[in-house]
Amino acid sequence: TDEGVCLYFTCDVQARQAGTMRAQADKQPQWFEEAKVFCNGEEVMTVGGTQAEYVVDIWSGNHPFFQGRSSAIMTDAGQV
Repeated sequence: TDEGVCLYFTCDVQARQAGTMRAQADKQPQWFEEAKVFCNGEEVMTVGGTQAEYVVDIWSGNHPFFQGRSSAIMTDAGQV
């Protein structure tokens, strides 16, 4: 009932404040500290993530915005 929900919520808040809440190891994905990121067949960086390898099409090293290049954006009546 409503009282049970309040009690659960109160206990949850108290556990957080006390620092006793911990992640359950059997429910967490495996973490890779040095996951490799590949773009066009080349390793471009490493990141922390839940996969050992990531394959991307665009990253900051080949995106025009991060390369300092800009282009005109066509607008129609003030809308992009």
